[in-house]
Formats: sequence, structure tokens, C-alpha cells
Amino acid sequence: MEPHFSVASNAFVQVYANLQDDSISRPYLLDIAFEKEKFHLKLRAQARLWSSLRKTIVYLFLDASHVESLVVSDEVAPPDIANTLIKQGRCTTTSEITCLQILLKQHGTILAPRATLQKKPAIREDMKALMRLSRCKTFKIYIPSDSIDKEKLSGLCNALASSSVRPAPDVVKTLYEGRGSNIVTDVDDLWTLAPVEGPPSYDAATAAGASAHGSSGHSDTEPSRGPRAPGKRQMSPEPRQTPTKRHALMQKVAPVAWEAVIAAQAAQLAMLNEQVTAQAVQMAAYNTQLAALREEMQHSRRPLMVDAGSQTEPAVPVSEHHSSPAIPVAQQHSSPALFPNSASQASTIENSIEDRLIMLEDGLIDEQRIRRSLNEKIDNNDERIKRTLDVECSGLEHAVTELESRVEDIENDFKEDLRQELSLELQTKLEEFIEFRLEDVEEVVKHDA
Repeated sequence: MEPHFSVASNAFVQVYANLQDDSISRPYLLDIAFEKEKFHLKLRAQARLWSSLRKTIVYLFLDASHVESLVVSDEVAPPDIANTLIKQGRCTTTSEITCLQILLKQHGTILAPRATLQKKPAIREDMKALMRLSRCKTFKIYIPSDSIDKEKLSGLCNALASSSVRPAPDVVKTLYEGRGSNIVTDVDDLWTLAPVEGPPSYDAATAAGASAHGSSGHSDTEPSRGPRAPGKRQMSPEPRQTPTKRHALMQKVAPVAWEAVIAAQAAQLAMLNEQVTAQAVQMAAYNTQLAALREEMQHSRRPLMVDAGSQTEPAVPVSEHHSSPAIPVAQQHSSPALFPNSASQASTIENSIEDRLIMLEDGLIDEQRIRRSLNEKIDNNDERIKRTLDVECSGLEHAVTELESRVEDIENDFKEDLRQELSLELQTKLEEFIEFRLEDVEEVVKHDA
């Protein structure tokens, strides 16, 4: 067995765990190391510190005390995991993905820096998923094949199977540049506010400018600050923002173009509603006219009745010497020969009414089609307005999030600059006070001598 080798280092992986009520599928960075029969595995998730807004890392740490077995599985990666790795450019096909199945004999260890983390929704969800993953009995790691040494991985799997691997607790001490870490058993422990550090203590040995040549160690989460000349104030990388500038910055984050879009869409919608109302009124008029025509048609189809009392033609005189009984006038005028055009007129009226009914029905069909078209336009406009508002709201939310982050950065820079300025002024005053007291002491000594 080699004294030391790295099975995988800083490899982008997808971890999947199937739970009883849910499943976990998250991307992480993976480190697997094997050193003198000691094995450890680290899954890294990113977070942000509450104090400095710098990125940091939270680990899921596993060694031989946690892992029962590590097996290379022939299982093909699920489509969503394979698509994620392919889109990230980690591989090109599913055949280039290796599946590692890990069986735990006890819960994994969550390690975090000795600082408070930001409690943002995304970070909180990532930390919850990492905590749940540490308590799983088994989970799978999908890793690109070119990111892992398969020969060395095979040796590690055999060593774990033969129980010849020992725990590696010393590795924990090397994390976070040796400054120490906290073991997290509850996610809420990550958001506990840490005590605020006071200003640095005064050191007479470095008061006269020795700090200008001193160097501070680099941090995992915060870049080191360069040397500063005595009596000079170190400015932050970003220009200092006054409240007026900060207010102007907040007002210029995103233009309010969506108001014009909403106004235009509302005007178009109002115009369509007016058209629909006008069409409804016109359809009501058509319906009234159609009812009148139908009633007229019914009257025209009734048999023609002739009232004898209304006849204006002179009656046929009855001879006084005629021995036969007189014929009633009604019988004399009841012959159809007296009304030769009645049937043709009724037929003409009926045909005219039928033509008008056909025209009205065609008009109603056209109006219904127009109304359906207008309703479809209204629905399409509503959907377009909704999509536009969703896009604008999403952009506004993103802009607000960026603005909040920017404001936090500015406030932190302002606090840091103010703290440095006050510290420098305090240091200068202390130096002046000490020099003044030394002069008094020298005068007293000279006077006594």
C-alpha cells in the first residue's frame, strides 16, 4: 500500500439519497484521501459568514469510523443527474459517470467554522440537506470518471472491505488553516450569533509604526489586508458611500419600464372590453329584430279573413220581382275570384321574411365568431400581461436581492473603515498622551536632579 495518495480531489459530484418521505439530490465538491491506512472523505458545501459576507465551507466529514463499505456500482446515473453533469461540462455521456455507493455504520460529522453563518433561505436549505445526508444510512455519489483514480479507488474499497483502514481524526485539526472547527448537531447552531469582538488591544511595541511592517496570515474566508503606512487611513476597495449616495443607488437599481407596459396593456384591454360591449348591444338589437320578424312571419301564414261589413264595393241590387230568396252579401264576396293576388303576395312576403331571417342568422353567426375572437384576444392579452409581470417581478426581485447584498457590503465596508479610523485616532491620541507624560516625567527627573 502506498504511504499516501489522493483518490479524488476537488471533484464536482452529484449526491443522491433516497429517504422514506423524500429524496436528496445536491451538488458538492468531493475529496477522498488515503494515508498510511487512514481514510477520510469530505463533501464540501458553500456558505457565507454573517460578519464579513465572505464565502466559507461547511464539511460533511467521513472516515473509517463512519463508513461501513464503499462500493463502485454499475448503476446508470438518473437522467436529471446526468444532464446536470453534462451541462456543467464535467462529462459528455452517461457512460463517463461512475457511481459510488456508501454504506454508513454511524452518522457523519458536520464541521463548520467557529463563526456565525448567514441565515439566507438558499444557505439554510443547503445546510438542512447536508445535515439530513449525514444521517442517512446509505447514499450514492455520481462522479465523472476522469475525476477519480479507479485503480486507487479499488485499493481503498478492498481495504474498507477487509477492515484494515483506521479513522483519521487528526485531519479535522487541519481544517480552516488550523484555527479549529465546530461540530454541528443542529442546523440552528449555525445561525447563533457570536459575541462581537472588541477593538484590538494597544501594544506599545508596535504603537510607533511597527504594525506597518507586520503581516497577517491569510484566511480561508477573508482576504488578508495589505500593510498600511503609519498615520494613513486605509480605504476600502469600494468608494465610500454616504447616505445620500446610498439612497440614489437604491433609486437607480431598476428602471420602472413595467409601469408603461401595464398601462399599455390595460388600455388595450379596456378597448377590447368596449368592443365586446358594443357587440353585445348589437346582438341584443338583432335578437329583438329577429323576434319581430318571426312574429310577422307567423301572422303572414294565417288564412286571410274577409269581413263583409268592411267591403266598399256596392252590393248587387235585389230585384223586387225576383221570386228566389236573396243571396247574402258574404256569400257573394266569398269567392276567391274577387282576390286573385292574395296567395302570391303572401308567398312574396314569406320569401322576403325568410331571406331577412337568413341574413340575420348569418349576422348573428358572424357576431358570435367576432365575440369568440375578442374573448380569445382578451385571454391572450391577460396571459401576455401575466408573463410580462412575472418576468418584471422576477427581475425586480433579483435587483432587490443584489441591492440588499450591495447595501450590506457597503455597510460592512463603512463599519470597517469607521473602526479603523477610530482605532487610528485612539492610537494617535494614546501616543500623544504618552509622549506628553514622558516629557513631564523627564522635567520632574531633571528638577529633582
